Amino acid sequence: MTEREIGEQAPEGCECCGGPGAIVRRHPNGGKYEACIGCHRYEVKQAEIDALACLV
Repeated sequence: MTEREIGEQAPEGCECCGGPGAIVRRHPNGGKYEACIGCHRYEVKQAEIDALACLV
């Protein structure tokens, strides 16, 4: 977990893909992480799928 505040730039890059353009975001499963928009959208979609799977 990062010490930066949500919305701050993450100069080290995305935690998921290592690419540039990462900012600190709220993780869909709680907490916060440093991610680019592409990886963040993927994480949000996966959280939706996981939530639906729990209903079955």
